[in-house]
Amino acid sequence: AQLNRDERPMACYYQFVHWLRSFHPRAALFAGRVGEVRWPWAAMAAALVAVSMAFSVRGQGSRRIGAWAMAIGSFSLMACEVSILLAYQVFCGYLYYKLAIILAVLMLGMAAGTALGAPRKARARPQMLAGIHALVAVYAVGFAWFAKFMGTVASGQSAGIEGGFLLLAGGIGGLIGFEYPIANQIYLGPDVDDPRKAGFIYGVDLIGSCIGALWISLWALPVLGVGATLAI
Repeated sequence: AQLNRDERPMACYYQFVHWLRSFHPRAALFAGRVGEVRWPWAAMAAALVAVSMAFSVRGQGSRRIGAWAMAIGSFSLMACEVSILLAYQVFCGYLYYKLAIILAVLMLGMAAGTALGAPRKARARPQMLAGIHALVAVYAVGFAWFAKFMGTVASGQSAGIEGGFLLLAGGIGGLIGFEYPIANQIYLGPDVDDPRKAGFIYGVDLIGSCIGALWISLWALPVLGVGATLAI
């Protein structure tokens, strides 16, 4: 068995597998094996998915790139959001007391990002999506550094610590909020007024968020930990 850590709550995953065994033994057996995966294998799987996505957009123009980019962006948003909530509980110890304000700041960041991105959608290009995702990567590295730094200082109630977490929440919300109108414009292209396609990017946004919430909270954070999850 793996040791349970604050930033890697493996005991939560063991309890999940334990209860799953009572209802779906075969699924519990599979979950137990998946729980033994370490970060190098997870990184290889992520790289394989990325390469598969790259091949899927070859020769398809920019429309499919807009859809994939929004799905990855929403997945990354939810991964960072769940990581923020876990890290806040680890370092501050009273998440439920501040849960509403953390989520409100994240939503405020999304609204601000969308407001900034909407006037620029007329100039939307795939290169803009690449720039946004590069910033998301920089954000994840910065978040991992922040979490590592927090592990070396005294934790608890502090305006500076709380402000740092609120900046993290608003930052990732702003980046993905900015991406939404850009990805939507790239996907729609000349069919911007076609009502049959108007909700596709929104649907992709929700699917990416749903997968991110489930995969990150049920498996990645307990098995890999905050740092490895952000890195991948």
